[in-house]
Amino acid sequence: MLTTRLGMGVYVRYEQKDFPYFVQWKYTNLGNYLVALELANCHVEGRARVRERGTLSFLAPWEERNFRLEIGVLESEEAKRFEEEA
Repeated sequence: MLTTRLGMGVYVRYEQKDFPYFVQWKYTNLGNYLVALELANCHVEGRARVRERGTLSFLAPWEERNFRLEIGVLESEEAKRFEEEA
């Protein structure tokens, strides 16, 4: 996500198999702007709907899962290069 006015941006890098859903939530009101980037392993329709489809992910007792997630800030020149490549 880039803002040309500030000349910077942020990025999120992750494995799609770990987080198959990526939700961008925006709030704009009276000149305010808020955005949330949400990685998820289920759809935004809610757990009940995902359970109905048979795609709800569960962890067994004592089961562990590890995920790699990188969040970074892009400044000026780096943001420009990123925008050109996107």
